[in-house]
Amino acid sequence: MPAPEFRARVDTLIRDVHATSPAEGVDHVYVPGEIEHRTRERRLVDGIPLSDGVIEMLDSIATDVDVAPLLDPSRLAKDRT
Repeated sequence: MPAPEFRARVDTLIRDVHATSPAEGVDHVYVPGEIEHRTRERRLVDGIPLSDGVIEMLDSIATDVDVAPLLDPSRLAKDRT
């Protein structure tokens, strides 16, 4: 099958899946890999979220090796999603 035909068929499949009525309590029907793709795109823009504990651990290591901490402590927790 030529690549353009394959792409068109996959696009049709994705449209059909997205047109499916989601189950009760669910907002959207996803195709495999779609959630991961959205997460990747968001993290490329916003960065990878780290828990306060991980940041504190990394900041402790930074202090041990005379490197500036990752974040101003006033930002901890409120920027986590």
